[in-house]
Amino acid sequence: MKNTWMLIIAALFCGYQAVAQETSTDNNNQEKLESYSNPQKMARPSLPGSFMVSFGFNNTIGGDNDFRLNWWRSKYFNVSYLYPVPLTEKISFNGGFGIGINNWSFQDKVGIVSDVTNAGAPIVTISDNAGDFPFTNMEDMKRSKLAITYIDIPLEFRYTSKGADTNRGFRAAVGGRVGYRIGGGNSKQTLTGGRTYKAKEDFFLNQWRYGLSSSIGYSWINISFYYGLSDIFEKDQLRMSGDLASPINPGNPYEVGITIDLF
Repeated sequence: MKNTWMLIIAALFCGYQAVAQETSTDNNNQEKLESYSNPQKMARPSLPGSFMVSFGFNNTIGGDNDFRLNWWRSKYFNVSYLYPVPLTEKISFNGGFGIGINNWSFQDKVGIVSDVTNAGAPIVTISDNAGDFPFTNMEDMKRSKLAITYIDIPLEFRYTSKGADTNRGFRAAVGGRVGYRIGGGNSKQTLTGGRTYKAKEDFFLNQWRYGLSSSIGYSWINISFYYGLSDIFEKDQLRMSGDLASPINPGNPYEVGITIDLF
């Protein structure tokens, strides 16, 4: 009789353990299903501010025809962190820091080189002369670009339709950006066959850049725009190799792309 009661108690205990384990598994599965069915419950870092990644195309507007860029190959990439200061329930002021890289790819078979005027004054030229490069035929040039890197301070006023919940709803922002150039410009020519020629110099690039910015989007993805108010090069320092006496106006730089708010 004693053995019978022990068997009954053991069976009940095992049954309870099995039911408890099944219930726990069902609850975990339900939480996973809710998480996958609701993107807002997916794991995202709960940190103050916004970590933004922006990429797209850059070009210039209002410049001379001698400064012609390949729009498709001229791209930019920015990474920035912005911290919000609430002004109202749905409007905040955001400031931070970031790094921006601009690649200016030329449409023609030309490159950026340091030169001097007939009077001996140092300048920078857009050259189509093979004598300015370590190759003999400009027709061998497949691509040519100038890359510039900046440390940026972005500032903006941002509106979010969901208030403090910036991961949902409509959002729009207007503001500006100030940047400081890091090092010199990187000039690179790619030749047929894969050979490359690189040079890193100051190229009379402006040390500072500044301009206006805006963005509009939904949730974590936005369309962004930047219009530069500063010149890429120092005033009157950019020339064409065939006409060293006449300065070239490259125009105002601008960027159009996508900005993703990672958190």
